[in-house]
Amino acid sequence: MATLTLVLETRRANKDGKFPLLFRIGLKRKYAYINTGIHLYPFEFNTKRSIITADNQLNTVIKQQEVKYLKKLHLLLGDFPHITDPMEIKSKLLEKGADEVTIKEFWEEHIETLYNAGRNGGAK
Repeated sequence: MATLTLVLETRRANKDGKFPLLFRIGLKRKYAYINTGIHLYPFEFNTKRSIITADNQLNTVIKQQEVKYLKKLHLLLGDFPHITDPMEIKSKLLEKGADEVTIKEFWEEHIETLYNAGRNGGAK
């Protein structure tokens, strides 16, 4: 059974002395990591509870992302029980669904709408 855990990667510090916060996908003693884009000091992360102690709002956002990944993981393992590689699970978890829109796609569509409405100044 695959696991999803929030971990602070203490082997790699950035120039400020902060460490990256990652989701670790574990399956049969193999691991893959999903970067959250967040860097923390070790005292800002509770490793036993897997929560960010310094920022409740950021902790809420991370927990929502974790729930999203866990839902996808359970659906994925139900559909493909033969998966044995955590990198394959990572690639499936990061795939964009049909109802998801990236920021770039949103703005391209918005600019196209402004352009078609004759509001070129707003589109530029």
